[in-house]
Amino acid sequence: MKAFLITSVIVLVLALAGAVYYGFTLISERNSLQAELTSVQATLASTQQELTTAQQELAATQATLDDTETQLDAKAAALADTEDELSQTKDTLTTTETTLAATQDDLTDTQAALSDTKGELQDTKMDLLGAEADLRLAASANRQLQNDLDEAEDRLTTATQTLAGLGITLFDSVQCYDVNLIDNPNAVDPTWAELKAFLAQDATENHVYIANLYDCSQFSRDLHNRAEAAGIRCAEVQVAFQGEYIGHALCAFLTTDYGLVYVDDTEAPDKIARVVAEAAYRAVSVSGFYPANLRNNYWWSALAGNYYYLPDSHGGQAVVAYILIYW
Repeated sequence: MKAFLITSVIVLVLALAGAVYYGFTLISERNSLQAELTSVQATLASTQQELTTAQQELAATQATLDDTETQLDAKAAALADTEDELSQTKDTLTTTETTLAATQDDLTDTQAALSDTKGELQDTKMDLLGAEADLRLAASANRQLQNDLDEAEDRLTTATQTLAGLGITLFDSVQCYDVNLIDNPNAVDPTWAELKAFLAQDATENHVYIANLYDCSQFSRDLHNRAEAAGIRCAEVQVAFQGEYIGHALCAFLTTDYGLVYVDDTEAPDKIARVVAEAAYRAVSVSGFYPANLRNNYWWSALAGNYYYLPDSHGGQAVVAYILIYW
């Protein structure tokens, strides 16, 4: 019994010792765990603080990132606009280069044209100098021509006054009221021989005389127009007689060797006439006429027998009052 008790005591003591040891062990572990917990809590607090800081930094970074993305989007849009502008600028540049090339070609052509123009200008200057010299010569010639014209007008005035004194008045063909005259601007004055040759081949005088239908007016008209058509200058002449209502018509030619010749072709044969104011109208056949007697009034007045004249209303010879010549 005592042994059992001792054994129990020993066991109890051992159990107690184990419990104490285990208690100390637990306390030691608790203290260790407590210290570790404190350390962990401190680390956790620090970590939480760092996490808060990190979250704040992350929020700031996110905001910065958002701003950056916004700026990036703006820059991307600006870049797109810049790329569009660059594309347009490239197109403009291409167009400008094309225009420049064309302009350079035009400039080359213009320079060539300018060179030609300079040459032409130089030639024109030379021509101008020549023209100015010609103008001076022409001015001098014009002054001489004006002097000649003035002298000619003076002579014409004198001739007109002289003709008026002879009872002769000159007119243009367009003023002839009696018949229609057809002038040839290229007709020229004939010689006496050329006039005789023309009259010899012309047959106007052979037409039948019909009073008031084909009389002296038509004879003279046809001779005038045929002479002009043959290139021979001719005038129609209308003669008025003193105291007479009815006049007479014939032609006139200004020969280069014998002067004014009156030709009366009213009925055959062709005749050379004397038409002088205050003198009796007389005419003789062309075939037997000598041109030296054209203005030999004594010869005309001395004619006897076979010559042509126009009778007046009293049975005598009609005397010329005035003469109208239509060239």
